Amino acid sequence: MSIFNAKRVMLVAKCCALLSSQSVASASLVPMQILQNSADPVHRVQVSGGSAGGTAGGGTAGGPEDVREEGGGNDATATASSLSPSQVGTATSVAIEIAGRICTRAPTNYRIDCLSAELAKAAENLPQNAVFGEAKAALQNASDQLRSISREYRNSTSPRVRVVSPETGKRGARPIVAVRDQQLRRANSEALQVLEETQTILLRSAENSSPRSGPYQEIAQALNSNKILLRS
Repeated sequence: MSIFNAKRVMLVAKCCALLSSQSVASASLVPMQILQNSADPVHRVQVSGGSAGGTAGGGTAGGPEDVREEGGGNDATATASSLSPSQVGTATSVAIEIAGRICTRAPTNYRIDCLSAELAKAAENLPQNAVFGEAKAALQNASDQLRSISREYRNSTSPRVRVVSPETGKRGARPIVAVRDQQLRRANSEALQVLEETQTILLRSAENSSPRSGPYQEIAQALNSNKILLRS
């Protein structure tokens, strides 16, 4: 990690309180684990290195579809509302970049839904105000579209899983699902289009408001860095 990026993460940790301990651990690129979300005893599959292909295990998973991580976004949103637009923009862009690192360590078939879950968390942490209202809506809409894509092409024989930090034990925002191998290229293409459209929305919004300019450009740049997940 460069000195510049290290300072950005320190800013988030000290001033913003927007990133969970899971995200901070992920910034150090610790190995991630996949937990199968099923009625059976939890199965762990170690995912090491920069990326992993294929799916994790087989069978049909059970359990709740929409489980939010403990200590949700309400406190973080309250904290964010007291910060400057620049601080909130930096915190959000770092969160999105770290989300990409988290999802890189998931099997390729799970990455669309992984991004959906992490973008929803980033949107939840943004304040609902005049500066960030449009960014919040744009990120949530992107999350919803990515989730819809992952459900449309879902592989029903692969389990729902969570990405977990072995260092902190923190789980991902919710269980995520896999895309069928034969539909992965099409699904990734549609997901890339969602990210590109969201970037466009953010950059246009930045042009229309001086307070939004820097923060929205940072967030759009962070989204751009996640496109590589869908091209591998």
